[in-house]
Amino acid sequence: MNSKRSTVNEQTAYLAEPTDARSLGEILKRERIKRGLSLRAAGGLVGISHSYLAALENGADPRSGIPLVPSKDVITKICIAYDLEISDISTLLNLGSEEDLLIYMARKIHNLKAKDPAKYRRMLNIVMGNSEE
Repeated sequence: MNSKRSTVNEQTAYLAEPTDARSLGEILKRERIKRGLSLRAAGGLVGISHSYLAALENGADPRSGIPLVPSKDVITKICIAYDLEISDISTLLNLGSEEDLLIYMARKIHNLKAKDPAKYRRMLNIVMGNSEE
């Protein structure tokens, strides 16, 4: 599973108006507990800090109480780590349509072409259904 996870170490969340941040937090906590993971272990699996994951699970920045909405990169990492459908989470957030998220991911894959051609080919094989991952 680690080979599928994005190597981007961006943990910066931006503040937005979530449609249901509490539900997102509940989903994240339920999925983490279902897998028997501590916050620290889950944060490592996702590729974000355990304190940021705790804030997402609680639905707000602990310092300000303002609802947190993770970046698209973080949402993608969470979905990969927990084997969730992006569409299940995107409906809870004001991040655009499922199509917008798919376009975003397609662009990320396209950008791999110059950075990491081997990973780019693996991603294309997955998209084309030529590889099970």
